[in-house]
Amino acid sequence: MNKLKILQKIPKPILNFFAKNKFLRPISRKLYESFFSKTNRIVELPHLGKNVIMDINPLYFKGFILGTHEPNVMNVLNQTLKDDMFVIEIGSHIGYFSLYLSYKLKNKGKLILFECSPGVAKLLKRNLKLNNFDTFTKVEEMAVSDQNSTIDLYITDNEEGATHSLIGGLAGKGSKIEIQTITLDNYFIKNDINTKVDFIKIDAEGAEGLILRGAKDIIEKYKPLILIEMHTIEGSTYKLAEKLLSEYNYSFEVFDHEYEEIAYHILCKPIDLGN
Repeated sequence: MNKLKILQKIPKPILNFFAKNKFLRPISRKLYESFFSKTNRIVELPHLGKNVIMDINPLYFKGFILGTHEPNVMNVLNQTLKDDMFVIEIGSHIGYFSLYLSYKLKNKGKLILFECSPGVAKLLKRNLKLNNFDTFTKVEEMAVSDQNSTIDLYITDNEEGATHSLIGGLAGKGSKIEIQTITLDNYFIKNDINTKVDFIKIDAEGAEGLILRGAKDIIEKYKPLILIEMHTIEGSTYKLAEKLLSEYNYSFEVFDHEYEEIAYHILCKPIDLGN
């Protein structure tokens, strides 16, 4: 039995207990790393039956390796996407969903990824290159928002380094750096993009309302499907996002409460496409 199969047999509550307990975390990290090399871990992508290689933090991103990270999101992507779509992912992080999208779209579709954290974007590009998707998938190292300017990006100081946000409170204690922002509308104009965008995925740690406000023209013109992780922590713009979706004549359905009181996922559809 290979190492991945052994790890998959350990109940998820036990893995979570070791991951979250600050006293057991160093021990569990060493045990976990004894299973896998420090980089280039094999990740099985659900629904595709494909393995990819990812350079990832071994403990925090165990869900990537097990194929259990946000399974409801992966299910919706699998059920909704067609291989000839033009897809935009805003907040790609290190590329778990990006690699799925790349596999799905590589023959007929088009994919643009936005990741604004320089360190995370470096890992994203590496993971794409490890799987030979770097020539197909375009990565933009900038933040998508409601202005064409610069803004502070707040970066968590915890050891996992998973969270960064344009909204200060969502990243917790940490540092900040100045980064470039652009509206999606202006990005399309600057890059002379006239192709119909079919699907937009947004996971921007509370900035979802700002992103939608800066994408008014392309949303109203192309009426893409939109999948959003809505963050409900104080300071988030999720209420603005809900208001704008209504103004853009969209309906939305909540399909996942995995993060309980801090976030939920919605799939948004133009009302004239039906529910």
